Amino acid sequence: MKKKLIVAIFIFCSSCFGGSANTGKVKSYKPGWVMTQKSSYRVGLLSDDWKREKLGRYKSLLLYNSKAKASLESDAFCDASFDDASLQTLTTHLHFDLKNKKIISQKELKLDSRSALHTVAQGSVDGVNFVLDTVVIKKDNCLFDFALVVPPENYEGVKKEFEGFYSGFHFEGSLP
Repeated sequence: MKKKLIVAIFIFCSSCFGGSANTGKVKSYKPGWVMTQKSSYRVGLLSDDWKREKLGRYKSLLLYNSKAKASLESDAFCDASFDDASLQTLTTHLHFDLKNKKIISQKELKLDSRSALHTVAQGSVDGVNFVLDTVVIKKDNCLFDFALVVPPENYEGVKKEFEGFYSGFHFEGSLP
C-alpha cells in the first residue's frame, strides 16, 4: 500500500508544473544520465538498491528502493511548460498536498552554477507519514526538480544517496 501511495504522490507532483498535457520531459535514464525530449542532464550515481518504476503516461524518472521503502523522482520541464515563478513558489507546488506539513529545513544552494532551493518537509497523505526532500532549480528556460519520499524512520539511511544524486546535476543543454 505504501509503495502505491508514494507512486501516487509523484504522479501528483509531476502534474503540478505542466498539467496533464505537459507531464514532464524525461525520455530515458541510464545511471548518471537523464535524457529528455530535447536535452540531457547528468546526475550522481545511485546504489543498485534503486530500481526504475514506470509511470504510464507520465514522463518523469521514478526510482524505488524497496529496502528503504523510498522513492526518488527527477523531472525536467522546458519550453515554457512551467510558470516563471520563484524557486520558493515552485517548491510550494511540490508540497501542495501535504497535510500537517512541517518544514524541517530549507536552504539555497548552487547546482551547476545556478541557485537551487533544497527543502526537507515532513507531512502525510491519506494518513501515511513521510519525509519529502525536494530540490528545485531553473536553468536555460527549464525547470528541474528532484524529490525523495521516504518513511521518517528510513530517511537518515537514504538522504546522503539522494544528496549525491542531485549534487551531480549538470545540464547539457538543448539538443539540435
